[in-house]
Amino acid sequence: MISACPYESEGDDPFRGGSVIVGPLGDVLAGPLRDGEGLITASIDREEIVAARKSLDVSGHYARPDVFALTVDERPQDGVTFLR
Repeated sequence: MISACPYESEGDDPFRGGSVIVGPLGDVLAGPLRDGEGLITASIDREEIVAARKSLDVSGHYARPDVFALTVDERPQDGVTFLR
């Protein structure tokens, strides 16, 4: 069993197969477990979940009409158009 310990890559790809546990903020909490069977565990701070949700800006610049506009054409349209 591998307990929660940060993994630091030394030039190789840390996700080249194997199992890892990634925290809500994207950091590797445990693993990777490669070359065999085993169990990895990790503890997370529930406050990190709140912080991660706050960092995801679901409206952000999309809520700025000077940057982003959505236009919906509700007129009936053909499903297929043949170009000649």
